[in-house]
Amino acid sequence: MLDRVPDEWDTKRLTVRAVREADIDTLLALFNANAAVAAWDPTFAPIERDELARLVHKSLTWADTEERPFQLQCFVERRTGALLGYYHCTYGAPHADTLWLSMFVMGPCAQRGGYG
Repeated sequence: MLDRVPDEWDTKRLTVRAVREADIDTLLALFNANAAVAAWDPTFAPIERDELARLVHKSLTWADTEERPFQLQCFVERRTGALLGYYHCTYGAPHADTLWLSMFVMGPCAQRGGYG
């Protein structure tokens, strides 16, 4: 089994932390604000709140178990506390020793902001 990504960790400018239910509306706005990528990514489509809420619940449900095949974490700017984006990953997919990063989202306000 792969080691889990810690529930919270810091970089020089960001705190990466576990998602909270209170984050849903902000995360939804960040994702849908990236609609311009549809011009070169035909798979992109805005998502509804229920879909994102389902992913948040899935991550929170697994947070207290021994195995955690799905995890969603938020990027928060340390200086301001602003939520800038998120990623989600699946443990053990497609192989037991693999962590698959299935989504990485940065809001347009943070893109090209030197966070990478």
